[in-house]
Amino acid sequence: MTARCHPLPASEIQNILATATRALCDRPGETQLQAAARTTQLVHATLGFEPRDALEYMLATLIVGQYHLILDAMKDVFHDPDPKTKQKSRTAVAALTRAMQAMIRDFRTARKRELADPEPDTAQPTPEPPPKPAATPRPAPAPSTQIRKPVLTLADFPPSDDPDDDAQVQANIEAFERAYAEAQTTLAEGRMPRPPDRGTPRPHARPD
Repeated sequence: MTARCHPLPASEIQNILATATRALCDRPGETQLQAAARTTQLVHATLGFEPRDALEYMLATLIVGQYHLILDAMKDVFHDPDPKTKQKSRTAVAALTRAMQAMIRDFRTARKRELADPEPDTAQPTPEPPPKPAATPRPAPAPSTQIRKPVLTLADFPPSDDPDDDAQVQANIEAFERAYAEAQTTLAEGRMPRPPDRGTPRPHARPD
């Protein structure tokens, strides 16, 4: 007998009960209903002992099987008309009963064993992935200090037959070029551009 109890997994328990069922419940000449009823009795009677490991399941099924042998021998005692056969059956019942009592004592002794310590888990834990770094917000683009320069030429204005008008438009374009260059220089130096002089000519559309 092992010093400690090692509980069985559910799959092994089912195998042990299936083996005991084939040995005790499959009897010739009986119907499937009778075999099913005896199987239910065997399973419930075995589990009623609350076995934990292979040793206790073995003793529990042997005790149940011994009980069925005693019942079968008792049947011979009560149904056999021959006195000699009755006497042999009585002797068998007594011997079977003593054997059953010894099995019960062994089962009680086995139940006193302590549960074995669970086996340590040697599997290495899966390391957790490192946390992803927080996304660095992109700085907002600085406002541009550049002034977008429109390109103006005489072709942007309606044609005129008066040469003085063309000369005035060209003078206005040149004045706009000078004001744009001055504003760019002022922004590059970090100063605010001065307001335009009201006397500075500006480009304008030629009247019809």
